[in-house]
Amino acid sequence: RQVLSQDDSTSRVYLIHPSFAPSMGKSFPSGSLWRQGVDGATTVSDPRVMIISVHRGGLRLPVADGIATSRAQFQDLWNWTLNPATDAPPSGWPPAWAGNGQYLHVCRVNFAPLFHRVTFGNVQRPSAAPSIQIGTAVAIRLAGVSTFDALYLEGTLIRLYADSGTGVAPPVLQLSHTLKEGVNFLYEGDHWQLP
Repeated sequence: RQVLSQDDSTSRVYLIHPSFAPSMGKSFPSGSLWRQGVDGATTVSDPRVMIISVHRGGLRLPVADGIATSRAQFQDLWNWTLNPATDAPPSGWPPAWAGNGQYLHVCRVNFAPLFHRVTFGNVQRPSAAPSIQIGTAVAIRLAGVSTFDALYLEGTLIRLYADSGTGVAPPVLQLSHTLKEGVNFLYEGDHWQLP
């Protein structure tokens, strides 16, 4: 539905769980966006977002766009369902909302199923250092570790390159994979493979 700034009957907010922390277990910084990089995420905490709207003029949403003020506020709204007998809004909402719950729309989005664990194993370490590229990020060489794993978003393009020896020669692309589920990649015999 079209959102018009001058018409509060079309207002819509996006509410993010305050513990949503997709990047290396750090807290989600207020007002910032998480951008997936080569490191991916080690853990993903509470990856939930709600789109909340109202379709009646004169009713203002008592929640603001952005990160929820508390876990309890988010959870109360996440668990709210309309009782047609009372038309009650979520608990604690302003008196103007009494009996007007039917005008509230809550779309719940859980991103947890979209994060998949990917493992990169290099059995030839330290004699070989193949490279990995996640999406459009710069490719990195697996020189310092024999195994690396992280969580990446579904649909991510993963490119795996052969060891280029000195790291000066351009690496040769051996395998491209679009992420649909958790997967393990193994570099063995100078080739990337899916075991």
